[in-house]
Amino acid sequence: MPAAALGLVGAGAVLHAVWNLVAKGNRGGVVFFWLAALATAVAYAPAFALRVTSHPIAPEGWPWIAGSAAVHGAYLWSLHAAYRRADLSVAYPIARGTGPAIVFIVSLAALREPLSVLGILGIVTVVGGVYAVGFASRTASSWQRRAAALIHADGRYALLTGLCVAGYTLVDREGVRRVDPMVFGYLSIVLGGLLLTPLVLRQGGTRPWRQSGARTWRVAVVGVLMAGAYFMVLFAFRLAPTAYVAAARELSTVLGAALGMTVLGEPAGVARVAAAAAIAAGVGLIALA
Repeated sequence: MPAAALGLVGAGAVLHAVWNLVAKGNRGGVVFFWLAALATAVAYAPAFALRVTSHPIAPEGWPWIAGSAAVHGAYLWSLHAAYRRADLSVAYPIARGTGPAIVFIVSLAALREPLSVLGILGIVTVVGGVYAVGFASRTASSWQRRAAALIHADGRYALLTGLCVAGYTLVDREGVRRVDPMVFGYLSIVLGGLLLTPLVLRQGGTRPWRQSGARTWRVAVVGVLMAGAYFMVLFAFRLAPTAYVAAARELSTVLGAALGMTVLGEPAGVARVAAAAAIAAGVGLIALA
């Protein structure tokens, strides 16, 4: 994997881990993510205007933008639903582990991307590590609860989120070949957020708005960092095979676990640390591929 692509993915992983940490305490649900998309629109509007002027959108790029926006809207909705119905420790590994696994299969079967044995081993190690981070537990009953979530109704929303991750990854891979990555990413997030408007308008009462409004700084930070992380990954798609990028971006899971332990005081545990180390090792193998 080229060093430039790995650097972009690594920097994006840092931003992704931070914005997830900031968003973890939100209680505004879908309203929060809708406002975050609005924050993205406002914060990056000047940069978008300059970029789209020098990199105009070709007609063949619009279907890919529309497709990415649609999948992003579904992703934000399913992520909100998954976190509302299942524990974070259950939903997150299912959502994040499913995407790279599907992208890997599609890359081999349909895209015919050149993946080395070392790279394939790295991808498998990363996917296994992501699942292990959430499944790591000292008690059998807790492990069984996480495993049962894969087929339980609550876990299906997390699985749907993973499918959305795979979907927008594959769509984005084609989109950035036709549209400038920054222009493509901006429109994808903003239009995807707008698709949530009907759901936002159906929110009863003012409580979700008050809860999100009271955390304006969280909304702003998530909007800026979420888009920044996304832009970096889109540029990386132009430099490296899709399966490598999709797996390497799971480095954010390692960083997220580290932040959870150091900032939130979450329990570490030998199994969780070992799983995080496996992800890091897998990314290392991909870097050498």
